[in-house]
Amino acid sequence: MMQLAVDIDEADIGLVHEGQQASFAVDAYPQRRFPATLVSLRNLPKSANGVVTYEGLLTVDNSSKLLRPGLTATANILVSEAKDALLVPNGALRFTPPAKDASPSPLEPATNGELKGRIWVLDGKTPVLRDLRIGRSDGRNTEVLSGDLKSRRAGHHRHRQSNEWRMSAELIRLMNVRKVYGAGEAAVVALDGIDLTIRSGEFVAVLGPSGSGKSTAMNILGCLDTPTSGHYLFRGVDVGSLSRDQRALLRRNSSASCFRASICSSEPRPSRIWSFR
Repeated sequence: MMQLAVDIDEADIGLVHEGQQASFAVDAYPQRRFPATLVSLRNLPKSANGVVTYEGLLTVDNSSKLLRPGLTATANILVSEAKDALLVPNGALRFTPPAKDASPSPLEPATNGELKGRIWVLDGKTPVLRDLRIGRSDGRNTEVLSGDLKSRRAGHHRHRQSNEWRMSAELIRLMNVRKVYGAGEAAVVALDGIDLTIRSGEFVAVLGPSGSGKSTAMNILGCLDTPTSGHYLFRGVDVGSLSRDQRALLRRNSSASCFRASICSSEPRPSRIWSFR
C-alpha cells in the first residue's frame, strides 16, 4: 500500500470525511485512474498565498508497482451520489441573455436551506426564464430537484444557447488591477494596472516568464486573493467587495480547481488550474 497526501480546499472540507472513495491520475499514466480511499484528515490548516487547505491522506493499492514516491497526482474525492438525476450545466445557471433580449426579475432568495436557480431556454427565438429548485453540484453540473424543466430523454427540446448570446455575455473584467506585496521600500509590485475582459465561451491562456505575475493574476481570478487597487468583476459582481466566505462560495460554485499533490511527500506543493464556466 502507498499513501497520497492531498490538499483539500477550505470550501470543500465540510463535505469530506474519512472512508470516502477517491481516484487520482499521475502524469506518468495520463489515461489511467487509480482507485483510493480517504483514511485520514488533518485538523491543522495550511495557508499559502491566501489559500487555506487541510491535508488528507489517501491509501492506494500499488501491487502493480506503477506508482513511485514523489510522483505528482491529481485526485478526486467522491462526496455524494445521485442516480437518475436531472442535471443542468453550471454555466447555464449563470447565463443571462443581453438586456435587449430579456430583462429578468431578481431571483428570489433561498429559504429554509433550499437553493434556487434559473436557466433560460429557447422558445423559438425567444429566451424564456425557468426558475428551479436545485440540489447538489459536482462543480460542472447541478441537480434539478423541481421546476418547469424536462429531461432530454422525455423527448423534449434540448436546452441551447445561441453563439451570439454565449459570446456576448461578459464573464470576467479586470479594471486597472494592481497587486502590491509589502510596503515602503520593501514593496513588490506583482501586477500593475492590468485590464482584461473575458466573455463566456472564450478560451484564454495566461502566458509569461517566471515572475511576470501569472500566479498572482490566477489567484485573483480564482477568488483566492483580492487586488490592492482596481476592480475585478465576475459576472458583474465586484469580487473585491465580497467577504472571504463569500469569495470561497463563489470559487466553489463558479470555477473548477485542480490541486496537485505529491505521493508520500511531506510538503505537497499545490498548483492550480482554473476553469470558469
